[in-house]
Amino acid sequence: MEIKIQWIPMELEDWYDNKCHLKTHNTFWIIKIKDSCETGYFDDFDSLSDQDADHFLDYVHCYYLKGKPCVRDEHNMCSCLYEEENGYCTIDSISNKQKLDNMLYLRKQLLQENEILKRENIILKRQLKNSKSMNGINFG
Repeated sequence: MEIKIQWIPMELEDWYDNKCHLKTHNTFWIIKIKDSCETGYFDDFDSLSDQDADHFLDYVHCYYLKGKPCVRDEHNMCSCLYEEENGYCTIDSISNKQKLDNMLYLRKQLLQENEILKRENIILKRQLKNSKSMNGINFG
């Protein structure tokens, strides 16, 4: 069985703002790969039948990493599941509105602080670039 489903990367804020327009996308996904994180949704996941949803969840790593289910070995494993077992690819979903609201609230504060730090960094770089006292100094 193979389900035609597409991964759509999207930040939480964009997904949340557009959620009313994406009526069938009630589940937000967080995918951690090694040292990075990607967020978004699987197009039409929330409109799958129970049987198709169960199949998709059994093969979610394959759908994300390869776009389709893998052939499993005699231990019911595939390279995608080994990625999960080794901690290289962890996939979680959230469809609870209160949890999503809380995540959005926490991210809002962090994003505001990040913007302040970026502005301060830009100002500091300009000051260092325009500083006459730094010209000709050899630190090595």
